[in-house]
Amino acid sequence: MISFSTLRSKLRAIPIHGLSNLSSLLAHPKPYNTEATGTIPKPLSSLFLKPASSSRVRDGAVQRGRRRIRSSDSARYRAMEEKEFPKELSPEAASLVRRLREEGYLKEANFEPNFAGEAPMDPSEIPPNLYSRHFLKSAAERFGQDHQEIAKWLSGSDLKKVALFGCPSVERKTVFAAKRLRSFFSIQEDTTCHACKLKKSCKFVHQKVARQEKLILPDVMRVLTLFALDAIPRQLFVPLELKLSADKLLKEVINLSS
Repeated sequence: MISFSTLRSKLRAIPIHGLSNLSSLLAHPKPYNTEATGTIPKPLSSLFLKPASSSRVRDGAVQRGRRRIRSSDSARYRAMEEKEFPKELSPEAASLVRRLREEGYLKEANFEPNFAGEAPMDPSEIPPNLYSRHFLKSAAERFGQDHQEIAKWLSGSDLKKVALFGCPSVERKTVFAAKRLRSFFSIQEDTTCHACKLKKSCKFVHQKVARQEKLILPDVMRVLTLFALDAIPRQLFVPLELKLSADKLLKEVINLSS
């Protein structure tokens, strides 16, 4: 309940013409027909309260007239969820999985054994789904971070073929990994984006990155893993020559890191 002193201070702040209207209203109040309106009249103090926010709160987040869209609801993620991954991994991808397992990068994967002494799953038995492909891609990226020193020994000609192909995904981290790889080889971004079949669903078309003076192995591993796992959107056609270059680079990475 608002106090009389507070009400008086509020009334003093109202312009003169507002006071005259208010005083006449108080002197000759109009009857309020609650039966006709079905509502109860608000007290005078409600005039001085802050209006309630029109924003809706749901799941702990404020929704301001826009529907929250999960990443999995977007077209680019639905396309990958609907993609049928090969049931068997290529020899190069299987070798990569073994190396990642040996160095402990797959410990948190849900397709790995839960109990000590349990035999690890054969690479060919890894479920061909979106989760396993994403996990292996991230594990390969961490592997690259820990083995940056071998980047300078990789085949430059094969790396450039991979870079010229463009982005193998429109997912943010992969896009910028591919952009940095192109920057290292001084490949024009506008030319690559103009010919890309994924540009309509990409948020980073023609966006440039800083000039890269060195090859970043985590970026290379993120891109190569997508080719090795055939986790490429269906709109993209991967030439055999490019596939062979990606496989060769994976072999080099595995051999150089042993």
